[in-house]
Amino acid sequence: MHVLVTGAAGYIGRHVVKELLEQGHDVTACDITFKGIDERANFCETDIFSHEDSIYKKTGCPDLLIHLAWKNGFVHNSPAHMENLSGHIVFLRNMAAQGCKKIAVMGTMHEIGYHEGAIDENTPCNPLS
Repeated sequence: MHVLVTGAAGYIGRHVVKELLEQGHDVTACDITFKGIDERANFCETDIFSHEDSIYKKTGCPDLLIHLAWKNGFVHNSPAHMENLSGHIVFLRNMAAQGCKKIAVMGTMHEIGYHEGAIDENTPCNPLS
């Protein structure tokens, strides 16, 4: 399966990319930096918020999109969270309309709260916003 991971260099993204590769998936990593991302991934430098009609093709026509790209994720009161919301919605709608059949969207700090170390399915949610 071809998987596009946005926010691939982030807190969760780098681990998601590595695990998908370990499971044998074809992974395209998309982020503003590629530091710390498993080098076996394909790298996509496309601006996912460009509102392009061809964003699905530019990101490699993935079967699955795992959207983790949230600017200023560790800054709870950052205005970017609301300022960028429409960009996320347009990106996700374009991916779905252009052919991406499976889309998962998730974040980190805003659901978990302040937490040090790895999280898993047993980590309690403790949102602080």
